[in-house]
Amino acid sequence: MTAKERSQQTSRVILVIASMLVIAALGYFAYQYFSQKEENREDQIKIDKLESEILDLESKILDFEVVRDSQQDDLQEQALELTETLTNLKEYQKLYDIANKEAKKSSKELAIMTKRLSNLEKMVKQYKTQIDQLIAEKEILEQQLDSARVYGEEMENRSDSLLAVSQDQSDEIIRINRLGSVLKTNNFHYKSLKDNGKERDNIKGKILKKHQAANIEICFNILDNPVASSGQRDLFLVLEGLDGNVITNSEDGFSGSFYYKGRKKTYTSRHTLNYRKKNVGVCIPFTKSKDFKYTRGPVFVRVYSSDGDLIGQNQFEVK
Repeated sequence: MTAKERSQQTSRVILVIASMLVIAALGYFAYQYFSQKEENREDQIKIDKLESEILDLESKILDFEVVRDSQQDDLQEQALELTETLTNLKEYQKLYDIANKEAKKSSKELAIMTKRLSNLEKMVKQYKTQIDQLIAEKEILEQQLDSARVYGEEMENRSDSLLAVSQDQSDEIIRINRLGSVLKTNNFHYKSLKDNGKERDNIKGKILKKHQAANIEICFNILDNPVASSGQRDLFLVLEGLDGNVITNSEDGFSGSFYYKGRKKTYTSRHTLNYRKKNVGVCIPFTKSKDFKYTRGPVFVRVYSSDGDLIGQNQFEVK
């Protein structure tokens, strides 16, 4: 065999080995690619399942109502339920953060779900505060009733003591009446209005399309409350987007500001009500400004009264 033939044979061997290495490398990278793709798919399934569970929990929170006439045991059970819900929300937040780090989900989607979890936690804490106030109120009322019974029995034999009411007792009665006079709401629902003011007939539950949310009425019931005083009140509607900003339209005279717990707060729209201690339906209208555009996602609803109380909260979804 000549030197030239040996050189050609060596070249062919080198080409064969190089081809085998290329094929092996392609196979390795293909395996890595499809393995990573499958891993990402599994992570996405995990996140989607977690988000579905969070949305189910969100639906239960929005359907939760604080009933003033509930028995003490029922209120204690609701307080326990809210405590468990807060624990679940915090656990979902941890799991969601871990799942998103593993799946490297986009920061925008992460921000939206994190904001929803934050708002849900805020709503649950506000519900729990209301429940705790009602429990304290009922405990005080029961103590007062027990004291009144004993006091009445004593007064049968000591009529001259009926005038001996201490200032502390008077202050306590005033405080109890204040707690009992706070207005409460339920049955939130939403109406979309056409330009001519007529109601659209295609609203489904609490989900509105962007054009339907342009001109809306937020409706709810104010429950009867024999302890509350009759008379005129202002109701302040606050609509808040995912970015935490209040939706306003000052140009058309809908929005302004009010004071809540000593701080100035912006409202979306307002309504003046002549309350007569009876259950009454209320609708507060709002039309967005020409420059404002809704973003997809939840809009958080809160209603305050000029008495200085948060009397109701809910949310609707913009598609």
